[in-house]
Amino acid sequence: MILPSPPESKLASGKRKSPTLKKSKAKPGGRRKLNCVGRRFQLAGELICRVPWLAKAARPRLAWIVREVADAGWTADEVIAWLDLEDAPERVLRPSGFLAQRLDGAVRLWPTAEGRARAVEAYRASRRAEQARHAEWEGSGGPSSQFAARLFREAAEQVRRHDHPPAQLLYTLTTDDVPAAPPELSEHELIDMRAAAQKDPSLVTSIAAAYGEDYARYVFSADIADLVQRVRGTGHLVIDRPWEEYA
Repeated sequence: MILPSPPESKLASGKRKSPTLKKSKAKPGGRRKLNCVGRRFQLAGELICRVPWLAKAARPRLAWIVREVADAGWTADEVIAWLDLEDAPERVLRPSGFLAQRLDGAVRLWPTAEGRARAVEAYRASRRAEQARHAEWEGSGGPSSQFAARLFREAAEQVRRHDHPPAQLLYTLTTDDVPAAPPELSEHELIDMRAAAQKDPSLVTSIAAAYGEDYARYVFSADIADLVQRVRGTGHLVIDRPWEEYA
């Protein structure tokens, strides 16, 4: 059975309007803005990469810990600047719990973006100053202050002029070889010298050889001098000039 054709008035004209497509509000090539949850996870990931004691923290747990600062618009730089207000821990057993303790009250104390920006700049300036101090003494193996560094250079030169120092505890020179008045150091310079000796024990032997054992003990303290003696006795102390052993 053949069905009758519909009248021409019912037939489509062949032209059809497409539905209007909504224009995307996103910028071409741009990225969608993260929601609050995404921002928390992003901040947690950045902190895991940049804060050593957070390296093994669980990201979901950390995202929950940083939710308050993340929702307030804090950046990783701002969080790190806040954490730098206290000394970095040597070992952390529960990183997320420790971070929660450190961030307690942070949003209340640093409420504005302008204040946080100033804090970040101060943090960066302190890091640059620290790097400059390290660069000052790294080349010579000595301490950071100019006066103490000069003392180290003078001591090293004094030692190099003597091929056979007598066999005493820290290579003390004879009375004729020791300057009549060894330079006196301020409290700050003494702290500087002792900190340098922790990294380079040969500094103790150099000062002792140039100015005498008593002066070395005054500069570095008896504890550090005795420690250098014990380490040297094990054969693990490495200094920039080989010494001969004397009976």
